[in-house]
Amino acid sequence: MAAALESVLPRAGLRPFVALTTPEKVAQLCELSNIVIGIRLFNRDIGKGGVGLESFNEIINHPARNLINELNTEVAEIMEQSDRYTMFFNVLSELPDPGAAELIDYYK
Repeated sequence: MAAALESVLPRAGLRPFVALTTPEKVAQLCELSNIVIGIRLFNRDIGKGGVGLESFNEIINHPARNLINELNTEVAEIMEQSDRYTMFFNVLSELPDPGAAELIDYYK
């Protein structure tokens, strides 16, 4: 395991990795995970490893795939609604109407 980790994240690269922001670390780890999975898939296809990996068709047709797509759709809709609410409250707060603050509290 240490050798595999060392091959995708050498010790010399550890210090710059620690200095990254959290989103950058997540992106790097996802990329490293994809590289390792790719190596395991390649090894499985040439018959030298990859034990326990599902086939590509099993991965694509996995029931969780639909759930992920539905969750992504829901997240996109919620983010769009949040943006609309934010714009609404920003515009409302800029109105000279003295009742705008009460209206913002009411809607919140």
